[in-house]
Amino acid sequence: MKKIFLLLFLFFAQILTMSHVEAREIKFAVLSDTNISLSKNVIQDNGLTSSIYNLQKAVADLNNSENDFVVFTGNVTANPDKSNLVIFAKIIGKLKFVKPSYVIVGNQDVSQVSDISKKEFFRLVNLFSHNRIRKLPCTKRVTGDFVFIYMDGVNQLIPGYSGKFTETDLIWLEGTLKKHKNKKVVIFQHFPLITNQKSNGFNTINIDKYLEILSEHDNILAIISGHSRVDEEIVKDGIYHISVPSLAVSKEYKEFVIDYNKDRCVLKSRIKTVD
Repeated sequence: MKKIFLLLFLFFAQILTMSHVEAREIKFAVLSDTNISLSKNVIQDNGLTSSIYNLQKAVADLNNSENDFVVFTGNVTANPDKSNLVIFAKIIGKLKFVKPSYVIVGNQDVSQVSDISKKEFFRLVNLFSHNRIRKLPCTKRVTGDFVFIYMDGVNQLIPGYSGKFTETDLIWLEGTLKKHKNKKVVIFQHFPLITNQKSNGFNTINIDKYLEILSEHDNILAIISGHSRVDEEIVKDGIYHISVPSLAVSKEYKEFVIDYNKDRCVLKSRIKTVD
């Protein structure tokens, strides 16, 4: 009788262990439109501009979180200014090294007129932080089950509020999705593809080809962006189109959890507010 009980105990223990192994989580935070600025017109009682203070508080919160990594989806500065960019990079450089950061360029971050090209943007950010991105588009694999894609959409020669993805970038995206067709995909970019915002400035132009490419793949979980400065989640053709609010405007960012195993994949999110 004791042997039977022992065998049953070991059997159920093995099932519980297998279930625990199969159930996995990926946790990450996304911050957007931090709009770092040294403008003296918005100095607070603490002697800092609100944008700098909000980012410092967010970094402190993130260092005490369980997130695996952090993504910044562009407009990290209020305008293309090297001083503001260095301040941003030094603040996120205080993120613990075990929480790598991935920074995407936004339309306010680069300009040929201001002598900040995309190459210069990443040089300065990477000089003072642990950012893992050197150019866009690119992929970063966090697990064997997921591929995280980082897109561009910014024209550094002709500044503007609307995004546009080049044919070259879309060809790259199509090839990358085919290459990783057996993995789940999350795409990060500054400009949203789908939004309920009425202003044309928050839209991405010429998205038909982009959406056509997405329609050919059933492994895309979400596209997470910023720019529109609102918290918005829209499901279209099985893909979550998520906009993250502006940290500078609303003092908010979002945390995400992907809960998955071989049979299911669930994306959960929550708003975090800095004090």
